[in-house]
Amino acid sequence: MTAPLGLALEEWFTVFCRIGACFMMMPGFGADRLPPRIKLYIAIAVSAPIAMNLWPTLSERIAAQPAVSLAMALLSETTIGILIGLTCRMFLFAAETMFTAVTLAIGLGNAMGAPINESEPVPALASFVILGATTLIFAMDLHLELVRGVSLSYEVAQPLMLQTANAMLREFTTSLDKAFIVVFRIVSPFLIFGLISNIAIAFLNKMTPQVMVYFAVTPALIFGGLAFLYSLIPETLGELSLEYASWLTKG
Repeated sequence: MTAPLGLALEEWFTVFCRIGACFMMMPGFGADRLPPRIKLYIAIAVSAPIAMNLWPTLSERIAAQPAVSLAMALLSETTIGILIGLTCRMFLFAAETMFTAVTLAIGLGNAMGAPINESEPVPALASFVILGATTLIFAMDLHLELVRGVSLSYEVAQPLMLQTANAMLREFTTSLDKAFIVVFRIVSPFLIFGLISNIAIAFLNKMTPQVMVYFAVTPALIFGGLAFLYSLIPETLGELSLEYASWLTKG
């Protein structure tokens, strides 16, 4: 199959706008620790076969659109890619938020750890869970499911077709709602443990105001929280990964 070089490059760049923006936000691929050059190579490698697959329909649309409309469509493609990447990453956002709350509940909020997917430091416990979840994404080949989802996105959001802001915002908020509900269900035992422990400490402090109960029982609270986490962390990470895989499969 032969095609003008300029048209082929325009088609590849159109696909690259969505793929590159999506990989910039995806979990694992979009981490700040990954060099930008590696992200660029991965986006080029993924966008090339997708562009070849979309050639019959995409080439006609590119040739029929004027330059101004094409520039607006490329901006829309980039926005769609960012939305897809954020939707895939929303599950880890929810897990990081919930486990930050757990860390604060058991008295380890001041122990900061190295960020995994972000640039800002997070509590060490939340960093540990996000590291485990990100590792399981690649160990369970869920990154291939992410790539498959990006390629299938062209069946839902047609290339070079302007999407309304209302539809994109509605999809984003729906994904955010689902992610936090699922993660809250998984993390709820830890939150209940922290709530009961802190209420018990508050009652003890109220009954014996002359004793610094909080400072005396804080080590016990930390030890109990870590022991509770140690006993449940395999099931928690496993359930988190399975729910994430189911969430990706359902789209």
